[in-house]
Amino acid sequence: LAGNAPLAALQAAERLDLTNGLSRDLSALAAGRASPLEVAAAWSKLELTFVLEWLSRQVQAAAKIALGAGGPQLAADLDNSVLQRIDSRKLFCYLDHINRLRSQLGGSFNVQLALEGLLIDWSTGLTQAGRGGVPAYLPGR
Repeated sequence: LAGNAPLAALQAAERLDLTNGLSRDLSALAAGRASPLEVAAAWSKLELTFVLEWLSRQVQAAAKIALGAGGPQLAADLDNSVLQRIDSRKLFCYLDHINRLRSQLGGSFNVQLALEGLLIDWSTGLTQAGRGGVPAYLPGR
């Protein structure tokens, strides 16, 4: 779940309650049981570096599973119906958006707005991801 990164695994173990909560939120978003705006408001109060790294690992694992590469079970325990409705190519576009945000940490951007955009995309099955380049919620737009 830590992407074969021992230090990330230690960090995740120390924050097990937090990662379990993030997993529940991500699953609830995918199932339509949670509001992306409310989840973004809660996540914006957390350490953004940790949240984006965790989300990046979840999307990487989802992409591996969607491509049939196996790999570790997702921490968010997303069932196959969620992965089947998401185009694997869009997972890579989504991962690129997450990584762009990670590369701009410490910059001047609205954290909650950026998280809202990411989580709205996830809650809609990434139907808008990969269309027209960089989404409006990324810094520099």
